[in-house]
Amino acid sequence: MGSKLDELRKNEGELAASLGAGRALGVPLGMDGPVALSPRVQGLARDKRLNKVPVDRIMPDPDQPRKDFEPGAIERLAESLKARGQLQPCTVYWDEGQGAYVLLVGERRWRAAVHAGLTDLLCIVLDQRPDNRERLALQVIENLLREDLVPVEQARAYKELMRLNGWGTNQLARELHIPASAISQALSLLELPAPIQERIDAGELAASVGYELSKLGDPARQAELAGRVVAEGLTRDETVAEVRRIRAGGGSRQAAGGRGRGTTRKRTKWTFKHDGVRLIAGRGRGLDDDILIAVLNAALAQLLAASEGRDRGAA
Repeated sequence: MGSKLDELRKNEGELAASLGAGRALGVPLGMDGPVALSPRVQGLARDKRLNKVPVDRIMPDPDQPRKDFEPGAIERLAESLKARGQLQPCTVYWDEGQGAYVLLVGERRWRAAVHAGLTDLLCIVLDQRPDNRERLALQVIENLLREDLVPVEQARAYKELMRLNGWGTNQLARELHIPASAISQALSLLELPAPIQERIDAGELAASVGYELSKLGDPARQAELAGRVVAEGLTRDETVAEVRRIRAGGGSRQAAGGRGRGTTRKRTKWTFKHDGVRLIAGRGRGLDDDILIAVLNAALAQLLAASEGRDRGAA
């Protein structure tokens, strides 16, 4: 027997066949269709809920689990909408109190449509507002399938699904068809201080590293080790070892006097993120500012030379 969320996935991904389902177009109910049906219309069905809705009559759902939308990603989607059109409908319902259609699924598409200056969007219009469980489940599923949620947002969505349905970790794992350990690790991120959560969502710290940091319990020690992970480029294995050492009462190597010579290890990885693009530089012997500046200048020079070469070739 399928789960409730299996039904929601199915309902979100299919068009209702309220008008003409199972019949060829133009064939009245109760009458047999023609013997030879054109392949062009075989299997087609109409959906009475599918409508073009004015963009300015649509509003986002304030309870949508996804809170951050990268401007660069929205701009790219806007260009795609202008060039290729809308490939997937949004899902909305009418809110009488707001006097607007509230988005259930497709906020990125709506934001991109606003950015692109489009006048309307193709939407599946539901007859009524789904209950909180169904609404959140659909939004979480869409974002999870598209990998849109950053780690901490994902953890909050998991927690809200569990609260609304009275589920434990194992039940949620069964409903979403993912390992229970993945949910437990995600939920552990909610125990971290906000600055560390922000670093995880920004991509400076991996979610797996955040899980290891959560084992320390002490926010001050978590913040100290998180800073070292970023500054020194500690690997996950090195982070695990540091967490074990601290929990055993030995403190971090840095606090105990460095790595045997009283010096702080240079970071081996540097990450820069801008407008949805992530640039990573790594060096086993360590990175300092002078090396990074030299490498970035060399990379910029190569990029400019390649660009000039393309321009000359096109002239």
